[in-house]
Amino acid sequence: MQYLKFLYPLFALFYFQTNAQTITNYRLKQLIENNPRLSKSFVGVSVYDLKNDKEILAYNSTKNFIPASVLKLLYTLSAIESKGKNYKFHTQIAYTGKILFDGTLQGDLIITTSGDPTFGSHRFYRNGYKSIFKIIKDVLAKSGIRCIEGNIILVLDKQSYPVHGSWTIEDIGNYYAGGSWGLNFNENLYKLRFSLGNKVGAPTKILNINPKVPNITLKNNVLAGEKGTGDNSYIYGLPYDFHREIKGTLPLGKKTFTIKGSIPNPPLSFLRLLGDYFDDNNIYFTDLEIRNNDFQNKTKIHVFESPELFQIVKTCNNWSINLYSESLSQLLCLESNHPADYLYEKEIKMFFQRYKTDFTNAQIVDGCGLSSKNHISPKTLTRFIKEMIDELELFTVIDILPKAGVEGYAKKIPIKNLWIKSGSIQGVLNYSGIFKSKTGKYYSFSFMTNNNNENIKLKADIFEVIRQLIKYI
Repeated sequence: MQYLKFLYPLFALFYFQTNAQTITNYRLKQLIENNPRLSKSFVGVSVYDLKNDKEILAYNSTKNFIPASVLKLLYTLSAIESKGKNYKFHTQIAYTGKILFDGTLQGDLIITTSGDPTFGSHRFYRNGYKSIFKIIKDVLAKSGIRCIEGNIILVLDKQSYPVHGSWTIEDIGNYYAGGSWGLNFNENLYKLRFSLGNKVGAPTKILNINPKVPNITLKNNVLAGEKGTGDNSYIYGLPYDFHREIKGTLPLGKKTFTIKGSIPNPPLSFLRLLGDYFDDNNIYFTDLEIRNNDFQNKTKIHVFESPELFQIVKTCNNWSINLYSESLSQLLCLESNHPADYLYEKEIKMFFQRYKTDFTNAQIVDGCGLSSKNHISPKTLTRFIKEMIDELELFTVIDILPKAGVEGYAKKIPIKNLWIKSGSIQGVLNYSGIFKSKTGKYYSFSFMTNNNNENIKLKADIFEVIRQLIKYI
C-alpha cells in the first residue's frame, strides 16, 4: 500500500478538476452567507462562461429579483441589435400652403416628432433647448418666412401614456421619473433653485425656475435640514397637471440648493416656449396647436437628427437616464395607432419573445426599471448578455457598457477588467455586465440584492465578491 501515497496528489487533482463547479459555488455561498450585510439581504448571483456557453456559478440564479436600472441593459442592447448603431431619431420642420413675396406664410408651420429623447438636451446642444429655437428661427429666415398667417402645429408621434401606473407619486414629479413623451425637450426637466436660510427647520424660498415652464404653479413646503443629510425633497405632481407641491428637506451648508423636476407636459410646454420665443423675435403667428395626424401635403425645410443610436445608448448606460431607456423601449415595443392612455406591457412581452433567452418567468412592465413590479432572474440577464454578444460581438457589447473606474457612474468602482451597469432603488442594489478574469476569459454576470437596509455599505461587500470572482475563476 506504500505506493498509494504517491497517487494521493493525482486523486486530489482529479477531484478538484471534476468538482470545480461544486467547490466554486460553495465558496461563493460562503462569501455571501458569512457577510453580515449580504446575509440579511435576498441575494442572487449568476456567472456565465461566454466561451463555453454555460452558467458556471449560481446562487439563487433562477429566482426573480426587482432589477431597478440593470433592466436598461435589455433595451440598450436590443436597440443596437434591432435598429443598428447608426439609427437616428428625426424631428421635422415643414410648412403647408405657400410663401408670399413679402415673407408671409399662408399656411401652418408643422413640427413632426419622433420621440427623440436627446432633442434640445444640454448633453448634445450647446445651449440646450434654446439652440433648437434659434435653429428654427434661422431656418424660417432662410426659407423666406417672416410671419405665419396660420398656426404652429406640433404633430406627436405614437404618444403613449408617459409614465407607468406602478411608479410612485413620490417619484413622478421629479426629473428621473418624468417619463417619455411624443416630444421630449431639455430631457423634460426644469431646475428649482432654493435659498436655505440659516437654521434647521426654517422655511426655504424658491429663487428661480429654469426653464420658466409656462402656467406651472409651485407650492413650496421644503424646510432646511441638518448639514450632510442630502437632498430629501420630493416634487409631487402628475403628468399633464401643472400644479406642483414640493415637500421634504434640503441640507444646510450652502446658501442655495438646486433640485430637478419633471416638466408636466413637455410637448405643450415646448410649444408655448417656442411661441414666446417667436413673440420676442417678432415672428407673427395665429395660434398653437397639437394634433396626432400628420399632413399629407407639406414642404420640408429642416430635419433635426439625433446623435447615432450607439451614442444615445452609451450615454443612457453611463448615466442611467430613465428618459433615454423609456424612449428606446417605446421605439422597440410600441406598434402604431395606440391611444394616448395605452400602457404597453403586452408589446414589451411580445418584443422579448423574439429572443432565444427564456423570458417566460420574467415580468417587465416599464422601460427603465423604476417600477417595483419588474421581476427578472440573474440567469436571464446573464444569458441575454451572452445572446447579444453572439449577435453584436463581444467588444461591441463591452463598448456599450460603462467601464469601471473610467466611465459614467462606474467611474467610482475601483476594479479593473470590469464593464458594469448598476441599478438601485430603495431596498434594491444590483450590478450586471461583463468581466475579464485573470485567465483572460470573459464572463457575463449579474449580482442582485433585494430587501436591503444599507445600500451604501453593501456596495463595498458586493465589489469584494466581484473581485474574488475576477481573481479566482
